[in-house]
Amino acid sequence: MILTEREAEATRCCGPEGCGRGVSVKRNDAPTGVIHYCIGSECMGWRWTSEMFDGADSYRAEPGPKGYCGRAGLPLELQ
Repeated sequence: MILTEREAEATRCCGPEGCGRGVSVKRNDAPTGVIHYCIGSECMGWRWTSEMFDGADSYRAEPGPKGYCGRAGLPLELQ
């Protein structure tokens, strides 16, 4: 999936445990774990692309440079 960094920050990190930005999860005021979110270009796995689309003929509304998680593999849009 090709995303802006802002969009990527709202997705979970697909790297190994400990990667990304950790956010504590609580249920009934008791810690239940940590969810790791993408950190975009701060990650060594982030890959920039010049592609501006989100599918075969669909352009994304959010402007700006886009990229993808190299750890997740090449996005379908670029294959």
